[in-house]
Amino acid sequence: MTHFEFISVSLSIVYALSIARCLDAFSAAFEPSRRYWVHFTWLCVKLVNPAVLWWSLWDLRGQEQYTFLSFLGMLLIAGTLYLQIITLVTSDPGGVSNWRIHYYAKRKIFFGANIALLIQVIVAGQLLFGSSFFSLITLIQIGTAVLSGIAMISENEKVHAWIAALGALNMFGAAFGLASFGT
Repeated sequence: MTHFEFISVSLSIVYALSIARCLDAFSAAFEPSRRYWVHFTWLCVKLVNPAVLWWSLWDLRGQEQYTFLSFLGMLLIAGTLYLQIITLVTSDPGGVSNWRIHYYAKRKIFFGANIALLIQVIVAGQLLFGSSFFSLITLIQIGTAVLSGIAMISENEKVHAWIAALGALNMFGAAFGLASFGT
């Protein structure tokens, strides 16, 4: 087994747990009497997020050696995403009576984790992929981190609606880019 395969399997487990948590909450979050479309939009985004991050690892397949530090960095990204998802949906999604109230109660942790995740992805892009700090992807990630900071502070529903819509466009754009132009 190569280093890449070993690391890929390890990260796949964490990403699979993230996807399972999203899927577990999907029907409860979509129930009309409790649904809040901003929360549901983020749930959909975070359902796709692990797939995009995991697929992006494929670009590292030719790398011969990995350090324990690079492995920890990749594991930190997967773990931060999982933390973000368990904040968005509880271990008992059926017990949440109102997803709107839940969303606003947890928004600071959710968006704080999103900022941490974006910083980790930017740093990993620089160190592992050799990305330019001024690439379009990095600038979009920085812009997304700024929007996440605004969402942490704001309780304004219109602000959250716009940020959720932009977050969805961003994630599904990334997924489409990987599907169409990626490796």
